[in-house]
This record gives sequence, structure tokens and C-alpha cells, in this order.
Amino acid sequence: MNSDEAFDVSAFSSYGPTDDGRIKPDICAPGENIYSSIETYDAAYGTYRGTSSAAAVVSGIITLLQQYYKSVSPTQSYMLSSTVRALLAHTANDKGTEGPDYIYGWGLADAKRASEAIYNNIEGIINNEKNQH
Repeated sequence: MNSDEAFDVSAFSSYGPTDDGRIKPDICAPGENIYSSIETYDAAYGTYRGTSSAAAVVSGIITLLQQYYKSVSPTQSYMLSSTVRALLAHTANDKGTEGPDYIYGWGLADAKRASEAIYNNIEGIINNEKNQH
């Protein structure tokens, strides 16, 4: 999704901050009217909404980013969760007020920008991962 496309947080979404003032949510993703597989039988599909739908979108993005990372750096381990979190936060499309906020977090997850960042910064990511071990 481009940064200039419309994206509204659903009316049923929760906002931050946490009790201790931390920014939440960390990231946002589409979670309303998501057409996906359902549990009733193998070929069943339905439309869902809510955090469980948005979480599935972000989980899919993370899985694809990890696979892409391994394809461009096959000798390296998968990215650490801290690296993935930073990658998603810093490549998100900022929404709401400038910078992280209590409604959109760091913004709308953007798989294309994140994969471009991996491609453009592969040496820096590898060196960072080595320093964290």
C-alpha cells in the first residue's frame, strides 16, 4: 500500500499508550474485511475482521521478509526478531501525526519498502546481526 493511499483504523481498534506510557500499537495492518481461509473445511473461505486478521497480515509479511533475506544472504541465519521489528517500524508508511503515535504506532506495514531496505542494506544488516551475537 502506498503511503498516500487512504488507511483508517477500524472503529473497534484499541489505542495506546500502555499503562507505563509506551507507544502501542507498534505497527498497523489491514484487519477489516479480510478474505481468508476458515476452519470449517479444507476449501472454506470467509471474511474476517479484527486483530487476528491484522496479525495474520503482519505474520505473513514477516515470513516473506525472512525468506527473502535468506535468498539474498544464504550464508546468514534468519534475522533476529529485534531486527525484523526495527525493519518493519522504519519502513512503515507513517500515518496520523508525524512519527510514532498511539493510534497507528510507527505506521502501516509496508512489505515492499521493507524488502527494498533488505536489498539496499544487506551488508549493514549482516554486520548488525553479527554484532548482536
